[in-house]
Amino acid sequence: MVQELTKERESLSQDLVDRAGTIKRLIEDNNNLSVRLGMLQREAQELDTLNRQAVFVDPPQRDTF
Repeated sequence: MVQELTKERESLSQDLVDRAGTIKRLIEDNNNLSVRLGMLQREAQELDTLNRQAVFVDPPQRDTF
């Protein structure tokens, strides 16, 4: 009985270690994705600003042959 409980405890301890590693990796992935999302949102805002500014600029002259 004691041996069974010891084995179960060891198994549960290893499961906890594995899950802790998974949680740590997921948190890191989430942080990395948050940084990338922020960068992409800023880039999208910059592109939107450029597009809005382009509306007020005369179109480029084209050469006619």
